[in-house]
Amino acid sequence: MEGPSGLGFPGVGEEATIWTSANLPGKFSGCDGAKLFGKATGCPIAVSDDAAAAGIAAMHFGAGRGFMGKALRLTLGTGVGSCLADHGVVVPLEIGPFPWGKPGKSAEKYVAASVRDQKDFSGKEWGGRGHDYGAVLERLLWPELIGLGGGVSAGHATFFNFIKPRAKLRPAEKK
Repeated sequence: MEGPSGLGFPGVGEEATIWTSANLPGKFSGCDGAKLFGKATGCPIAVSDDAAAAGIAAMHFGAGRGFMGKALRLTLGTGVGSCLADHGVVVPLEIGPFPWGKPGKSAEKYVAASVRDQKDFSGKEWGGRGHDYGAVLERLLWPELIGLGGGVSAGHATFFNFIKPRAKLRPAEKK
């Protein structure tokens, strides 16, 4: 590897510091991600939230291309990645850990693709969970477009019909 590189990291960070990473070992919390990954690669590294990096790509090259309203992007995988874009400007969010259901539980443990796989939910069951989660996010953020990415976007036909948002709903585009 040569030259400066960017790294999308699944966690919350500021500048080079990684503050939390819900689905990775705690040793990443509080570490200097740019220094850690720079040492491993031998290159200067800029660290970004992975969902925000995906959101930037989606707004410039994918399902959000040319959209100049308010867009919410959710990436469903091991957890829930998220970002909000307004007129093409992407802002990282961390709404996967949003409190959900019983005290101490999070939306991430309700709607992530990993939960669907562990519990073997049908498209209707999991789509219903996506609908419930999306309805709350719509009331909080009022997006005009919701983009859904991650590994789930390839199989979106199995559950999209069960999500009924006010906003336009689009799967991530595979390029």
